[in-house]
Amino acid sequence: MRLAPSLLLLLSSSSLVAAQPFLNCDLSTYYSTLPTSPQQTSRNDMHNLIQSTHRHSLPYTSSTQSDVWDGLLATDTDPTGQLIHLIYGDKDVAALPYDSGSCDSWNREHLWSRSRGVGDTGSDNTDLHHMRPADCNVNSVRSNKYFAQCGTVDDMASCVSPAHAEAAVDTEKDTKSFLPPASHRGDVARAILYMDLRYDGDDPGTVNLVVSDCPEDVPDGAGMGYLSQLLQWHLDDPPDEGERSRNEEICANWQGNRNPFVDYPELATTYFGAPSPLPQNGAGYSCSGGPTTPPPTNPPTNPPVASLIFTGVIDGPRTGGLPKAVELYATADIADLSLYGVGFANNGLGSDGIEFTFPSQSATAGSFFTIASEAIEFQAYFGELPDFVDGSANINGDDTIELFFNGQVIDVYGDANVAGGEWNYMDGWSYRQDASNPSTAFNIADWTLSGINAVDSCTSNAACASVFPLHSYKHLSTGLIITGVIDGPRTGGLPKAIEVYATADIADLSSYGVGFANNGGGSDGIEFTFPSQSATAGSFFTISYETIEFQAYFGELPDFVDGSLNINGDDSIELFYDGQVIDVYGDVNVAGGEWNYLDGWSYRQYASNPSTAFNIADWTLSGINAVDSCTSNAACASVFPLHSYKHSIVSSTPPPTHLPTSQTTPNPTDAVTSATSPKYVCTKDQPLPATICAEGSPADGTCPSVNSSNSCGKGGKVCWWYACPAGDSSPAPTPPAPTPSNCAPIGSFCNVGSDCCNGSCPSKGKNPYTCK
Repeated sequence: MRLAPSLLLLLSSSSLVAAQPFLNCDLSTYYSTLPTSPQQTSRNDMHNLIQSTHRHSLPYTSSTQSDVWDGLLATDTDPTGQLIHLIYGDKDVAALPYDSGSCDSWNREHLWSRSRGVGDTGSDNTDLHHMRPADCNVNSVRSNKYFAQCGTVDDMASCVSPAHAEAAVDTEKDTKSFLPPASHRGDVARAILYMDLRYDGDDPGTVNLVVSDCPEDVPDGAGMGYLSQLLQWHLDDPPDEGERSRNEEICANWQGNRNPFVDYPELATTYFGAPSPLPQNGAGYSCSGGPTTPPPTNPPTNPPVASLIFTGVIDGPRTGGLPKAVELYATADIADLSLYGVGFANNGLGSDGIEFTFPSQSATAGSFFTIASEAIEFQAYFGELPDFVDGSANINGDDTIELFFNGQVIDVYGDANVAGGEWNYMDGWSYRQDASNPSTAFNIADWTLSGINAVDSCTSNAACASVFPLHSYKHLSTGLIITGVIDGPRTGGLPKAIEVYATADIADLSSYGVGFANNGGGSDGIEFTFPSQSATAGSFFTISYETIEFQAYFGELPDFVDGSLNINGDDSIELFYDGQVIDVYGDVNVAGGEWNYLDGWSYRQYASNPSTAFNIADWTLSGINAVDSCTSNAACASVFPLHSYKHSIVSSTPPPTHLPTSQTTPNPTDAVTSATSPKYVCTKDQPLPATICAEGSPADGTCPSVNSSNSCGKGGKVCWWYACPAGDSSPAPTPPAPTPSNCAPIGSFCNVGSDCCNGSCPSKGKNPYTCK
């Protein structure tokens, strides 16, 4: 909450103030026409009151009359009128100038997002009861996310706090939710409850808005969430004098109606009931007999993954600013293009959702597609016809483009809440850098821009000095990406490790390598090369500096060990494919910075993509010193989310099983090689490795329960297995034998009765057994 805003009406340079105040807006008379006291009034009667007294709807922007800018300058400024309060930043900034499209000041936030049922033409679009000043960049981060704290409907691994560098320190965001600062959570809640009560679809240009714990189930996409948390915020952060004065100002001088939840807070539970318990671990609220985001009963083995990306956009020079078009590229074979759609967000006014849907047809990997607003000028400029024509592509250079897959945004050009900015392509074009990847957070480093007015006076692309590089994008299917890095708390700053993930089947891992750029000293090139083995999509691989402390911390062995991985939290990591950098963590020329993971960790956001230009928005960081004093990952307050990355955009798909194609037993000092052929024997007493390799059978999946009695027959027989050296005549295993966990590391000496990773120490013989 904050001090009461000035009741003076400010006169901006672009509009006039309201002509006259509205009568009967004081608290004592506003509710006097109700059949009963306000506290006992039915929901229907209260709706009729706030609808019938909504006597004026502001234009969103106007040069001839008062608009939303003027309203906010009156409702949210300090008594001097010089400073305005930003709801998500919880801070005051200069009231003028406000944002003009460059995202360098404050702009207008719809608490009930425009893409969640609020239209462009109805009174809901400009209702000041849910309009607030917000920092332009933080507004963009909130986007159309529902209101909730992290961990409500998404895994905590995707949580970022604060939500943005310019947001208040107690804000949070994950892939679906946004948490406002504590001082404004009640204000947000009462605004959302008001919108639900006020708008039922009767007003022109509006639909029935519904706040719910299951907002995705609401018809017409008009749901807002999450009701239970909003009700709790309403109770925890009651109205104060500042909010009551704002309510009075809106009624008396701008709209003629009041928010009854500010005046009579008890109405919230009367109309909406009590809040449900807070879900844990991202389980979500119960919706239609299941959680908010229910996992499928039988999740698909290979869930659909988006395979279309934006590659270019042009705002042309011919008559009418034509051609206006976008280009897309298929990164893989697509069985049905109709799962994809495109939306064009005009003038920074937020997402318009899907406006063009592709026809139901297939596409082959490497295909380009163009969508133009018309065909004649496109053909005149490029010498060929567009693949698709749709009037919704009538874009200008300050308009954002969104690509959808199954109704979810998978790639963007620009920012839907900003008009233009650094990515402006007015009378010009922008084209994707080769090998860059799609992202829902726009990264200008992935694009080449012509510059504004670069194609002015050009009559054709071929004759233009600034040629649009039509159909030229080259895609590199990396197959492997960096998903996590840790600088641990145990002796020696261990474990020091990284995690990588296979996004597709890989025939030969030896095409990939990793380098560690220390202390901002620049790239050291490839320092570790993967062995020559295959990998299946969904496999995780860990590479550690050593074995013992890694296992002590995580309770399992790393997949590979290499001494080059002696990293600290300010060291960058590079992933290579055929000698070319395909993914990075950090900046090889900078020691630490905002991505520092000293005595902590960093983990990739779900469904984010590799990039050669590091983007911190794709990562969740624990914070420096977050794991200090922790003895194990499981017991640490800041848990490294090992093997949890989800590459598919299908949010209900569980994380892939940690099952690399080849489980090579690591050596504590040497890098693992792939020249092994796992074998097993089924016997009661543990044999030596040489015996297993000489007499055992190839591991083929029939002996899966390692070191467990009766795991391969009766009488207490145990499945003993070992990764035998190269040169053995046995074929490679299919599938691989499992690696046991919670065992003494390979290369360690063991005592009688203790367990090695390949079984128990032998109870006979002159010397203790050494795990090899």
